[in-house]
Amino acid sequence: MIPLVTKDEMRAMDEETIARHVPGIKLMENAGKGVRDVIVDRWKRRKPKVVVICGKGNNGGDGFVIARLLKRAGYRVKVFLIGKKDDVKGDARKSLEKCLKSKQRITEVGPDNLDDLSREIEN
Repeated sequence: MIPLVTKDEMRAMDEETIARHVPGIKLMENAGKGVRDVIVDRWKRRKPKVVVICGKGNNGGDGFVIARLLKRAGYRVKVFLIGKKDDVKGDARKSLEKCLKSKQRITEVGPDNLDDLSREIEN
């Protein structure tokens, strides 16, 4: 069984792992591959449309990796970023740039287009 941890406990584990010379971007890639593997295993025969919602931080970076890898695996992927691309920094920025390089469209979400995101989630 996988233990449940708080946000602060997870942050501390990430920091300890990075301090042991595992780059943060490598952690993101590993997390993204793990989620991709679960999705691909669950929907082997049918590739549903996937909506990935990302924030500007490292969890958003994980989401960009997931989107890129699922697109590569043949899934129809829509990515929504809560905020602006210019506000994404650090390792999350690196993941965002790799996602954009894969020709994945990323829609910035703000107060003006929340309805677009809501419609995608409903569909």
